[in-house]
Amino acid sequence: METPKNDEVKKASEAKPFKSKPIVIAVLGILIGIGVAFAGFYLWKMYSEKQGELKNLKEQVENLKKGEENTINEEAVQENANNESSSGENEYAGWETYYNYEVGYMLRYPADWVVNETDEWNEITDQAVKYISIDTPDNKFFLYFGLKLKSDDFGISNRTGIGAGDVKDNGNMTILGTNVSIKELVYKGKIQEIFFGALGSVNTKDGKYSFGSSLSPHGTSTGIFSDLDTAKKISESVKIIERKKISCVSSLSSADKQTIKNWKTYKNDKYDYSFKYPKDWTAPDTDKNVVTLNGDGGDTIFQFRSGPATAIDYMGYKTDSKKNVQITCQNGKTTYLSGDPISNPGSDNDRMILSQFEKNGSPHLIMFTYKYVGASISSDMVEMYNLILKSVEFN
Repeated sequence: METPKNDEVKKASEAKPFKSKPIVIAVLGILIGIGVAFAGFYLWKMYSEKQGELKNLKEQVENLKKGEENTINEEAVQENANNESSSGENEYAGWETYYNYEVGYMLRYPADWVVNETDEWNEITDQAVKYISIDTPDNKFFLYFGLKLKSDDFGISNRTGIGAGDVKDNGNMTILGTNVSIKELVYKGKIQEIFFGALGSVNTKDGKYSFGSSLSPHGTSTGIFSDLDTAKKISESVKIIERKKISCVSSLSSADKQTIKNWKTYKNDKYDYSFKYPKDWTAPDTDKNVVTLNGDGGDTIFQFRSGPATAIDYMGYKTDSKKNVQITCQNGKTTYLSGDPISNPGSDNDRMILSQFEKNGSPHLIMFTYKYVGASISSDMVEMYNLILKSVEFN
């Protein structure tokens, strides 16, 4: 066997370390990479936790700030309310408060003054009228006040004019945020009436409402209006409030309900009303402004008209009688008419009933026509019509 030479042995021994060096480097690289990864993960985790803590801390600070702001705002609102209430109570101490939820306003008045509401059908203006008058303790004078939305179809006064005299301005005041002048109607050197604003109605500054207010005598004026300051103070206390629907108790008796128990019901979703009608009448049409039903083979016609559709004429008929009525707790007027043979020959047996009223700011007209064929049947027709009126309900 040949023995290796010394040089070869030396080369072989020197070559072994160089063969294992790449493995060592690779292992070291892996270890370093793992260490860097663990270190990065740890640093990222620590950073995320710190960011979360910082976010929570910021949210807590913001919540504390908001809480302080809300507390301050609530305290300020409460303080203002208390101050306003205190100021109002001081100014109107011992006074009463009048609320009109249907029209949407309130006012303050002295406890010894008397409020009278007017809600009726005015024959001259042919419309519903709503206003109040507040009598002085001695009943010698009264403060008139009426208010409505510009879109309302009722009137706020039943006056048709004013007395003779000259109008003189005597200062200003504010009603419903609107500056108005105080006008005195003077005749022969004596004040006859005092108007707060125009001698008719006044538009509010925002243009949404119109109102009227005046101080007038129940009898002949002596020219001395000792309650003027109080009347002004009452008018200045008026505030707009939210309108509320007043519940209406049905006027149908037990016998009435028994009579109409099998009748059908019509509902109008435009004007929010409903009524009962005989089951053998034709189905109502789809016109929401003019609801028409027919009975007795077309000889009987019933119409429920609303809004602009209430403006109709009664040519060919003459008025027999009128009476004030209440329909769904609203004051109205019913007119009974018969055919006029002079202007409409052959209409002797024609009959018509008209009922007018105002509800929820809109005018309504219920019209019923039929043929007169005898007192008994005619009476039954009128009774049927009255039952329909009693069944009318507004949501």
